[in-house]
Amino acid sequence: MIAALAANEANLPVLRRILAWIAGRGRVENAVVMQHDAIKLAIKAFGGEDEAYELAVLGPSAIASVRVLEDAAIEHDARWLPGWTMHKSDLTGRARFRKHDGELEIYTANRRPLERLLGVDLIYLNERRRALVMLQYKNT
Repeated sequence: MIAALAANEANLPVLRRILAWIAGRGRVENAVVMQHDAIKLAIKAFGGEDEAYELAVLGPSAIASVRVLEDAAIEHDARWLPGWTMHKSDLTGRARFRKHDGELEIYTANRRPLERLLGVDLIYLNERRRALVMLQYKNT
């Protein structure tokens, strides 16, 4: 899809770096590597730095850690965010967090109409940065 978009000369400057990155990556078959890439991308989408990544990945990998029930992991992650303070939470599955002058909302979609609509378990919304991250958990 990116190669097709890059075929248009107007799009090429923006997509050149992405194409170079994809070409250098090759095929990734390791779930741990894919998980780490996904975490780094989500953190960057919210303006996070390497320190935030180190907090997010405790131990070698969440995939390699103790097996927990998917629903329990989703509920935990919807109500706890390192470095942020939960300001508000309600029964609809929405939680609001604050950190300094930033605000972040987490919506729990798991087993609710949003999961059927979007196919995700959690939705992170940072309006100030105009960023949206959607997560889908999978049992291994």
